[in-house]
Amino acid sequence: MLSTGKTQVFPVVDWVKIDEGVEWKYTPITTSRLFHALRMAQLGKACGRALRLNEDLIETIALAHDMGHVPFGHAGERAVQNIQKLNPETGLPRFRHEVNSLRVVDQLERIDGAYYQGLNLTYEVRDGIVNHCGEKRLRVLIPREDDGSSLSGSCGEDMPVTLEGCLVRLMDFVGYAPQDFHDLKRAGLVEYLPESIQKILGVSARQMYGRLIKDIITQTSLAFSSGLKQIGLSIEVYQALEELIKFNGDAIMKFLSRHEKEVLIKQIIRLYENYVKKNIGLQDFIDHLTGITDAQLKNEIDEMNAPPDGATVVG
Repeated sequence: MLSTGKTQVFPVVDWVKIDEGVEWKYTPITTSRLFHALRMAQLGKACGRALRLNEDLIETIALAHDMGHVPFGHAGERAVQNIQKLNPETGLPRFRHEVNSLRVVDQLERIDGAYYQGLNLTYEVRDGIVNHCGEKRLRVLIPREDDGSSLSGSCGEDMPVTLEGCLVRLMDFVGYAPQDFHDLKRAGLVEYLPESIQKILGVSARQMYGRLIKDIITQTSLAFSSGLKQIGLSIEVYQALEELIKFNGDAIMKFLSRHEKEVLIKQIIRLYENYVKKNIGLQDFIDHLTGITDAQLKNEIDEMNAPPDGATVVG
């Protein structure tokens, strides 16, 4: 799946502007979904090495965890969810990128020359992928008891069964928060962090990552020495991280307004309606979106809105 060409927070290609038609707004941000996965793997392995966890398991979960994202990040995800609400007869469970990531590695991707579907990943990897859910930010993560049940019907809301999976889940938001600030600053959308965040985490993404990783290693090592099987942050660092995420979110909303996202969602819904006319169902449409980039979806929307051949554009 083409994660290198998909939105992490800011679009990889130009974003939609307001009005019923589609106009694209320039954005200087280039951090992609793939960069986020690579950063998560890098940070996770650093922690895992210090904590004597399985680095290969951490890296595999981190690299595959977001393969189920459709283009344009969570706006694209909301578009699919809205399509499902408008078409309940499809009977598909509510779209979640975590669960779709499991579909990608189990069914859509395959090893060249293999006679079976999927990537033949272990239960622990698949469990870590479907239960990474970085939007639900917990300070302390405790692996769930492994009952050996199938993951095929999972809604992606459980805690992972391994410490490595819990670490990746924590790394999801530890990984994106400093990078989002770095992108905002590089784009000239913010100048500096509030002093309360600087005091705890530092002033740059590099300093923040160092502080966060050190805190995870320290707090988790203390838990291990006390016989506790858990991954976590200190209260002080966790609160500063939450403040950083809110600060980033407020700045992002000023750049990518709710109305602009709604326009994009409407365009994706219209595109689906065109696919229905070609007898293409919702699951096939979702699989198609999963396998394309922001730029490819942008081109499809532009083609959909282009005047018919020979038509005259007024104004």
